Amino acid sequence: MILNQVIWTIILIFFSIQYSISKNLKIALIGVHDERYEHIGKYAHINKRAYAEKHGYDYFLYNYRLDTGRAAYWDKVVALQRHLSDYDWLFWLDSDALIMNDSIKLESIIDEDYDFITTRDCLRSMNSGQFLIKNTQWSRNFLKLWYSPKYEHTQVAPGFDNGALIQIYQEHPKVKEHIKIVPQRLLSSYLQCPGWFNIDGEYQPGDFVIHFAAVNHDLKEKYMKEYFEKSME
Repeated sequence: MILNQVIWTIILIFFSIQYSISKNLKIALIGVHDERYEHIGKYAHINKRAYAEKHGYDYFLYNYRLDTGRAAYWDKVVALQRHLSDYDWLFWLDSDALIMNDSIKLESIIDEDYDFITTRDCLRSMNSGQFLIKNTQWSRNFLKLWYSPKYEHTQVAPGFDNGALIQIYQEHPKVKEHIKIVPQRLLSSYLQCPGWFNIDGEYQPGDFVIHFAAVNHDLKEKYMKEYFEKSME
């Protein structure tokens, strides 16, 4: 346990150095949820808006469907395409996630050597529930590829944007040169990881984000309310 905390401290120091060379960036947070997720999205909305206001970021919420021809998961890509050209970086965070440590700035995570920054989750699989994307031509092409009909229904998690992201990463070797995968707790700690999987991604006080991925739907609202109240203390 002590060794893990030492390692985590070193990681935070490293990313604080990154912050010193990533100042004065124009950044926006993007959120999407429709009426079906309003019961949890309302907490995420207030949480993200407060965080954005504190650090001078812009924030956009779409509380309606952007492409009714696809599953709702894909609306994130449409929203990102709408705003990417107007900002240096965009930060996407799912509606079942909350920012718990608002003293951590996105600039401390941004690495200008990459175009897309995300994490793996407890299953050691790339997760599209949270990521930073840079305003570059590569990123615009990547979003177009991600949204292409070819990847709407994939072998990995068919119909989900997450499965498409994983499959693109596997099929296009050069994509890996543009994507940085950071330690999970730096960007998206889970409330709890399944006991037989990696537990390094479980939420600890002081972590930036808590993400209720894979939490039973009936329990999500309970946890979102509980941790939202903690985040506002």
